Amino acid sequence: MEFLKKFFRSFTKTQGPLKPPVPDPVTVTPSIPGYRLLSLLGGGATSCVYLAESTGQAECLVAVGEPVAIKVARPNPENSMLLAERFGREAAMAIKLAGQRVVRFLDSGKTEAGDPYHVMEYVNGFDLAKLSSTHGILPDGRVLEIMRELCKVLGDLHGLGVIHRDVKPSNIMLYCSPKVAVVGESVKLIDFGLAEELRRSSDRTASFLSGTPHYSAPEVWQNPTEVDFRSDIYSLGCCAYQLLTGKPPFSGRNALEICSKHLRADPLDLLQLNDEVSGPLAALVMQCLSKKVGQRASSVHDLAAELMSISPRCPWTELDAESWWNQNSDNSKDSETSR
Repeated sequence: MEFLKKFFRSFTKTQGPLKPPVPDPVTVTPSIPGYRLLSLLGGGATSCVYLAESTGQAECLVAVGEPVAIKVARPNPENSMLLAERFGREAAMAIKLAGQRVVRFLDSGKTEAGDPYHVMEYVNGFDLAKLSSTHGILPDGRVLEIMRELCKVLGDLHGLGVIHRDVKPSNIMLYCSPKVAVVGESVKLIDFGLAEELRRSSDRTASFLSGTPHYSAPEVWQNPTEVDFRSDIYSLGCCAYQLLTGKPPFSGRNALEICSKHLRADPLDLLQLNDEVSGPLAALVMQCLSKKVGQRASSVHDLAAELMSISPRCPWTELDAESWWNQNSDNSKDSETSR
């Protein structure tokens, strides 16, 4: 347990509280030249995200009136250098990964108070955390389609030698897109503040340990130098488990307890929590959650191939997607776009 305590101290220094309070948008709304901030979309340990629009009053790459999401670092004098580094890395990574399946990076700078910010494409949809909390357990056919789409997204990243390192429901946006996905909806991955090129893995130390405990693979906490693409697969398995059962594989009073369970405990069998899930899909999700890296799929391409061979108990069709989005499109405007 001693090494876990050491890692937890490192985590809390860089990540802040596990569940920080969302600040009052009236008192903390930043001033950003060229943009009008309309509402607070969400907040995390290190940043807040606002719905905004371009005013045309300053030089920027966004058309006047176009809705955007602006991620602003929370003022934190103790970690200002770390936050600046993370925002810089996220901007560089977002530009490198520019494509249809990741949220587009549009602009960056500093607020009038000196805090870094990013301007991103606004995705009018739901992040999977909100989807899970407001709509409960999803049909296994829908989760199967979401996993297939996520394999495409992660396949793009891994093909460039990049590990996301923070795959979690709040970093995955689901949106209505008949032209992209077979079933009328697709996903985009957001927040590349922790993304890292695999070739840098030998440089990792305990001080770089970060991520979200509920969705982090065991090796992230036990031996960071062994983190590779299969660590993202573990996190994807955690997301699927939550969508199918309504809760993540492990929970606890704090990050230390949760991480300890990732290392030593077995998650409750998925079918015990939801017997409406296809047996092969449940087995594949549980395989993604294997403690031993070598027991997971060797790549997201292999995982995608296995997903394609599975028939769900409750198929999700294009008609289902169209009906669902017609009923819920208004609520998607209130969804968060980043953490």
